[in-house]
Amino acid sequence: MALRIVYDTTHGINCPEAHCVISRTKCFKRGTDDTDENDAAFRMTYNGEIYYDEQSYLDGKTPVAGFNMEYELDINDDANHYNIVKDAMSISRLSLDSTMV
Repeated sequence: MALRIVYDTTHGINCPEAHCVISRTKCFKRGTDDTDENDAAFRMTYNGEIYYDEQSYLDGKTPVAGFNMEYELDINDDANHYNIVKDAMSISRLSLDSTMV
């Protein structure tokens, strides 16, 4: 699964159908959830690449950009489990004109 966005690189290249792919995710557990749910926390980290378009990705071309993100997961009733690709795009100030592909 990937996210298709409109993206302008720092070098002025316009990618009208950029292809964003999560390449690595990690989840770190801190504390214990055996006695009190409030003692445990999970930090989610992930990174990915942005390709000019889907064909560039399929052809094994070099990405035009990348991103690294992290946030703490809420294990209580007010869960905050985001779509991590869309979250990265909005925080990184990439275009919000995006669709999942």
